[in-house]
Amino acid sequence: MSFYLSRIIHNSFEDVLENLQKQLHEHAYLIAANIDVQGSLKERVDADLPQIRIIGTNTPKVGHQLFSTDPKLGTLLPFSIVLHELKESNVEVTMIDPEWLFQSVDNPVITILATEIKQTFEDVLQKL
Repeated sequence: MSFYLSRIIHNSFEDVLENLQKQLHEHAYLIAANIDVQGSLKERVDADLPQIRIIGTNTPKVGHQLFSTDPKLGTLLPFSIVLHELKESNVEVTMIDPEWLFQSVDNPVITILATEIKQTFEDVLQKL
């Protein structure tokens, strides 16, 4: 089992980012983090990288279920999404696979939740 879901989209980085945020919003996911990796590394260590963005996301419903089950599950949040600019106006969007992320949690409720989240993430990827 891979730890991520991924898709390459032929579009500008800005358009993919905007569409991703729209798709997440339509599925009630909130943006908890929006990290400009390229800009941060250029500023701090003078690294020249293509555009890379880390988006941290979750929904209140999922957060409530996880924290109600075991507050320590919060260490696995927010769910991470990476946008990575490739050549020729291609952007790779990579999302954590929730089934992989929660595979060590021995709780059938969390297993079902992970499957539901994965289905949502797969839907988001297909609509980008």
